[in-house]
Amino acid sequence: MESVQCLIITPTRELAIQITDEANKLTKIKIINILAAYGGKDIGSQIRKLKNSIHMIIATPGRLLDHISRDTVDLSKLKTLVIDEADQMLLMGFKKEVEDIIKETPKTRQTLCFSATLDSDVKKLAYKYMKNPISISVQKESVTLDNIKQDVVEEAMHKKGYNCEKLYSDILVCCT
Repeated sequence: MESVQCLIITPTRELAIQITDEANKLTKIKIINILAAYGGKDIGSQIRKLKNSIHMIIATPGRLLDHISRDTVDLSKLKTLVIDEADQMLLMGFKKEVEDIIKETPKTRQTLCFSATLDSDVKKLAYKYMKNPISISVQKESVTLDNIKQDVVEEAMHKKGYNCEKLYSDILVCCT
């Protein structure tokens, strides 16, 4: 069984569903087994799915910790951790849960932390668990269509024999 490669933690089930829908689009290009784990969804079906190889988990903190306590999720070989809407998670009181989850992951992981605001709590979290974090801020007034360059890799390229493996191992797309 392959280990979980990527974990995306989100504050709400609605966001977990939205990210899962976007992540599932990647499965058309490369076989990626994805699990959405959040409360309000039957945990039994999640446990059954976890018995197969899962490459990516998109989860809310509470449900993920439930899986960890049941030993149905092993994050010891995780390569990428994404903390999405970190400010909202901390505002909702998930600081301890997020830290408990991070402690289950290897120190060698890549960590990405996304936040609409960069308050002191988010900065403390980033500096505590990230190596040399880099802050990227986007000011609304400076973002215009003239400033955006977009590259698209179409599925047809994959069918023509282009080696897209490297492309997809180095990018992570989260549309929120």
